[in-house]
Amino acid sequence: VRGDALRCPLAGTPRPDVVFVGNFSIGEIHERAALVRYLERCRDRLAPGGVFVCDTYGGATAFVRGSSQRTIPHPRDASLRILYTWEQRAADPMTARVENAIHFRLIRGRDVLRDITDAFVYRWRLWSLPELRDAAAEAGLGDTAVYAQIPDAADSAGNAYALPVQSPDELGDSFIVCVAMRAPGKQRRRTKTAAGPRFPRGPRQVGRGM
Repeated sequence: VRGDALRCPLAGTPRPDVVFVGNFSIGEIHERAALVRYLERCRDRLAPGGVFVCDTYGGATAFVRGSSQRTIPHPRDASLRILYTWEQRAADPMTARVENAIHFRLIRGRDVLRDITDAFVYRWRLWSLPELRDAAAEAGLGDTAVYAQIPDAADSAGNAYALPVQSPDELGDSFIVCVAMRAPGKQRRRTKTAAGPRFPRGPRQVGRGM
């Protein structure tokens, strides 16, 4: 589906509790003014008290060129392996722009059956955590929190819990994180817990992107 998130109609459409922008795709927005407009649109799209979440990466290796590889089994043919390569081929810390690509190689034994070069290519603007927090505040989103791990506890109802980062020491030299920010208004349901913010797994509406 292709469309302009800033132009899609809001009237008559359900308002989700969560909008998740994953796979570092917040970096597809390259200018700050456009980022603020997008976050404003997400604020209006969310239910009162809803949460916007995006992921990003940063730290010492964020602007280092290079690649990493891993081999995974083919999901339907045990004789095949897939070599997955992640490449950061360009990085400019002066503009915070990077260019990344994903490549695949299909292997049987010692034979290479197929190479898929540049299966996916991304040209991102790496927004820093302070930049995302400041843009969120300007867009009317508050309670910004950073999460460096998946939920590590769950209650008997299956509700998962995770604590936000409290100290930069928790991030390490390089990191991948989720940044969460809340729309104004009262949540539809609020649960008090000593374990941290609540991330329910139940059947609530979740919007991916817009």
